[in-house]
Amino acid sequence: MPDTIEVFVEPGCTSCNKVIAMVTSFAKRQKLHLSIFDRERDTDVFLNRKVMVCPATYVNNRLVFYGEFTEEALSKHIRL
Repeated sequence: MPDTIEVFVEPGCTSCNKVIAMVTSFAKRQKLHLSIFDRERDTDVFLNRKVMVCPATYVNNRLVFYGEFTEEALSKHIRL
């Protein structure tokens, strides 16, 4: 089963947009499942996860990053 990446973002967030672009490209190349949750649209998911800071990135249901990060850092949390 492929790893799952979830990114929590909010509208107008420059760091969120950078993370979305990088993670989308990475997930596509590695054939990973990616979900992006928007604070305005996915309020219930934000509340359930208690996400307060964006961007927040989870790998396999575990918080691994707040803010921006590199593909190299992300790859350390993925079973390639």
